[in-house]
Amino acid sequence: MESHELYWEIINVVHQRPLTPLFANYSALVGMAGAIFLFWGLSRLRQSASHKAEQRLALPIAVALMIAGLTNPVLEVHQPGRMMNMYLFGWNVAGTAIIKFGVILLPLFTLLCWWLAVAVLREEIEAVLKNR
Repeated sequence: MESHELYWEIINVVHQRPLTPLFANYSALVGMAGAIFLFWGLSRLRQSASHKAEQRLALPIAVALMIAGLTNPVLEVHQPGRMMNMYLFGWNVAGTAIIKFGVILLPLFTLLCWWLAVAVLREEIEAVLKNR
């Protein structure tokens, strides 16, 4: 291939973007949820009373960020069936890819955050329901 042909191909061929901003959004949202969870855990270890409002809001915010973050790959592939294909048949195709562990661990992390949020807010939820 001559140099002018290479230049012509670079200019004229429409290349698809391999990753869209949704992937960066997914990474940012999941990272923020993980950081919130870690800071919440460190705050709970210190048992500081001054952070009570932050402790109550941290895990519901982490759950919301995780749910928003996990919808981005579904939007990225444009077909939710492709995500289910990864759950059902991706174990043989992905080999040693780290993504197959993330497919299982990230939803489990979301459920853990939700369960801990309900456990932390149990007394307040009961008080609100009793005062109804």
